Amino acid sequence: MKFFDKSNLVKEGEYVYYKDANGKKFVARFKYNASRANKFMTFLRRNITVEKYFKEYDEGMTPLAIARDRGFV
Repeated sequence: MKFFDKSNLVKEGEYVYYKDANGKKFVARFKYNASRANKFMTFLRRNITVEKYFKEYDEGMTPLAIARDRGFV
């Protein structure tokens, strides 16, 4: 299991992406409050593995729901 880290979790404007050897994957969008993106990225790096996040995201959960299930406020 691999955790997110600073080198592969990238913020571009209002979007957060995960970059790996296969390209980049959408993680989350911060349309109305881009300042929360940094806090969200830190939370991901400390609490969620890459595999678990994308498994739940592919099952239809929203990025905020995934983080809130683990205590993100």
